[in-house]
Amino acid sequence: MDFLSLASGSKGNCYYLAAESGALLVDCGISLKRLEAAVAAQAGSMDAIGGILITHEHRDHISGLGPLLRRYAIPCYATAATLDALTEKLIGRVDRNLFHAIDDGPLSLGDFDIHWSRTSHDAADPVSYQIRYEDMKVGMLTDAGVASDDNREALYDSNVLLVEANHDLEMLRNGPYPALLKRRIASDHGHLSNDSCAQMLTDVIGPHTEHVVLGHLSEKNNLPACAYQTVYDHLQEQPPAVRRLRLWVAGQKLPLALSLHA
Repeated sequence: MDFLSLASGSKGNCYYLAAESGALLVDCGISLKRLEAAVAAQAGSMDAIGGILITHEHRDHISGLGPLLRRYAIPCYATAATLDALTEKLIGRVDRNLFHAIDDGPLSLGDFDIHWSRTSHDAADPVSYQIRYEDMKVGMLTDAGVASDDNREALYDSNVLLVEANHDLEMLRNGPYPALLKRRIASDHGHLSNDSCAQMLTDVIGPHTEHVVLGHLSEKNNLPACAYQTVYDHLQEQPPAVRRLRLWVAGQKLPLALSLHA
């Protein structure tokens, strides 16, 4: 299975998972042109995408969804409240028959088994996804002010962990944002800081965890080197099994590709 972060950050988020039997998207916060080019660069096919998983309705996660659905008519999955929030004003006119609510629990799309857990964020009904293919698991958690026990349990022992390291607390505190926005970001319904991310990872890294990807970094309140160093230093204080994994930072513009083998 291949995991590709096409964009991760405050201006757009989109992730692509591909296996021999097909592919999935998680969120579509980039243009259709950029998505098509990225999939082609991976020798993939847009026709292989069997479903789109939406975490929540904020624009940086769905800005490219309308054009994608109008051109390719791919089934789209999210909680019922999130689907209701994907109004025509946000994504334009699309065939609502492509929308499928996931509230009844896990689902299977081709050979992918998909689980989800609710997240603490200021959206209609946001979720994080955990995706299994054969013996491999990708666990994803962004846009969460706090990581709940359910989130931690769901993420545990993923081969690839994509986790939010949105901001450095000092940079946020001293940065250019208005006070109200700073409070929103740092709240329990905002975003995980570098420190919160590092502390959470101690609970979710397991014996099969190969890669940790830091995602959804703020361009104003964080730096890739700062996020990396904060998490790296914390992990170096943990048992050797935790320290043996690879640590990456997903960016807003450059794709990050990882391959997993059963």
